[in-house]
Amino acid sequence: MKKVIFKSLVFSITFLFMQGNIIVAQDLQSAIKLTRSEQFCKADQIFKSILEKNPGDGSIYFYYGENYLQKYFSDTITYSYGEMADSAKILFQKGIELYSDNPLNYVGLGEIELINKDTTQAQKHFEKALSLLPSKTNKNSGLLKKEQAVVLIKMANAYLKAHTADSAMVFPLLRDAEKLDNKNFDL
Repeated sequence: MKKVIFKSLVFSITFLFMQGNIIVAQDLQSAIKLTRSEQFCKADQIFKSILEKNPGDGSIYFYYGENYLQKYFSDTITYSYGEMADSAKILFQKGIELYSDNPLNYVGLGEIELINKDTTQAQKHFEKALSLLPSKTNKNSGLLKKEQAVVLIKMANAYLKAHTADSAMVFPLLRDAEKLDNKNFDL
């Protein structure tokens, strides 16, 4: 009898834990969709609630920071680049502080540096992000191919947003991303 109760208790706890992770993933996707549709205030609220529930996920910090940058790019008259970039940078740095193995936040910092025309610093951040992807030298990375593709796409987008006319950097990133996940929405 005790075994049955114990098994059902373990099953219930596991089920609740899985439900919580699914809800956070759904909320993150909702917030990303709101950012894409330029509903930045609603996305901001969702990002805040997700971070309250799950502060240790580095991807949330990246997408939240990206929300600030997109807010600026959608209305450069109303929003100050300095304020939006500072807010995004704080979030990217917090994401790195809590989860340094997530390459997305390094891409975010690199994007800000590219926009600020500091290509040397941007390149350092991008190199760090690339070093965290699975490779012969980094076999411990657990990033899925879809996640790797997102990193490469976001890096290519950073070059485009910064108006860097360096197609020699952009196209190889996009080709590599396409090899990893050819059905990605952002390709």
